Amino acid sequence: MKEVLVEVLGPFIAPFSGAMVIILREGGTSRVCGIEVGGLEGQMISVYKCGCKTRRPMTHELAAALVKDGGGVIEKVVVTEFIDEIYRARIFTKWPDGKTTETDSRPSDAVALAFKLDCPVYVNAEFLMEEPELSAAADHGIKMADSIYNEPGNIKDEDKLKRWLESLNPDSIPKA
Repeated sequence: MKEVLVEVLGPFIAPFSGAMVIILREGGTSRVCGIEVGGLEGQMISVYKCGCKTRRPMTHELAAALVKDGGGVIEKVVVTEFIDEIYRARIFTKWPDGKTTETDSRPSDAVALAFKLDCPVYVNAEFLMEEPELSAAADHGIKMADSIYNEPGNIKDEDKLKRWLESLNPDSIPKA
């Protein structure tokens, strides 16, 4: 399996299904992999991406603390398989004795943990598809979100949000 380093875009809410998705994109290209994630996991990815703090440790923070307290370092997470319409990921942890372990994970949990610990995210190259429209829509969504939330005194612009949601093509996102 060839691993490709990706950037994580999103999470976004698909307009017709209402599902939360993340887009994994190979840097500098429009090769992407869309993965549906649970609502809580999507929220935590957003929290960790922005560097926000939680009042009490959440599940991913607990996992990170357990690894750190045991002397381990999470080196990377990799979306490795697509079996029975479900993506699967592996978390690679290096331990003080020199051993590296691979732990099975849902991609959403692996990505949230990667953001929490600032470690790289990879995907099996077979999952990346050339999707210029989806890649552009994700970029547009990020710009729209920035403009919606960063305008002074205007944290909700429903017209801008509606236009962005209508611009997404849910058929380009495979079901997880």
